[in-house]
Amino acid sequence: MTGMSLELLDGFRLRAGPREIAVPDIGQRLIALLALRRHPTRRAVIAGTLWPDKSEARASANLRSILWRMNGTGIVVCCGSSLGLRPETAVDVVALEEAGWSLLETGESAAKAGFEQLTRELLPGWYEDWVIIERERLGQLQIHFLEALVDALRRSGSYARAIDYGMRLVAIDPLRERSQLALIRALVDEGSLGQARRQADRYRDLLRETFGTRAAGKALAGK
Repeated sequence: MTGMSLELLDGFRLRAGPREIAVPDIGQRLIALLALRRHPTRRAVIAGTLWPDKSEARASANLRSILWRMNGTGIVVCCGSSLGLRPETAVDVVALEEAGWSLLETGESAAKAGFEQLTRELLPGWYEDWVIIERERLGQLQIHFLEALVDALRRSGSYARAIDYGMRLVAIDPLRERSQLALIRALVDEGSLGQARRQADRYRDLLRETFGTRAAGKALAGK
C-alpha cells in the first residue's frame, strides 16, 4: 500500500492517499508506539509497553491478536522478532521535528514555519506513560523551535510576526528567559524601545515575585 500518512499531532489519523483508514483503539496505540520509536522494536518490548499489567504470555497473545485484526492496514511490517512501520509512511511528528531542527540549526524555513504548526500537541487525551514522556520531550523541543522562529523572523525584518509570535511564546512559559529575550530583541530591533523596557521590567517583577530579589537582579543581565 502506497501513499500512507500518519498524523499523531492533535489526534490520531491514518490515511492511504486521501482515504482515512479506521483503526481500533489498541491498534492506534501500536501504530503510535512504533512511529514514536522510529525503528523496529522487539515484540516483547511492544507487548510489555502496551499491556504493562498483563503477564508476558498474555501480553504477547494480545499483540498477536491485534496484528491479525490489523492485517489489512498494511502499515505494520515484521522484521524478524521485531515490528516497525512501513518505511515510506509519512509521519507528521517526524516532519515537524525535521523542520524545527532545520530552523534551529540554520535559521532556514522561517517563511514556511508557523506558530500553530509548531505548537500542535502530541496525541491529546492519551495518558499512557510512554505517550506522556514523548509529549513532554516534544513540547520542550517545540519551545526551542519557536524561539528560533522568532529570532529568524526578527533577522529577516518581519517584526510584526516576530513580536506576535514572541508574545504568544512568552504566554506559554512566562518564566523562560530565552523566550523573553526573543521577544525583547524583536521589540528593540523594531524600534519599540519603550515597550521593550516595559517587557523587561514585567519579567523582572515576575521573577521577583516568584524567586526573590536576587534572581530578579540577574535577569537579562548583560543581554
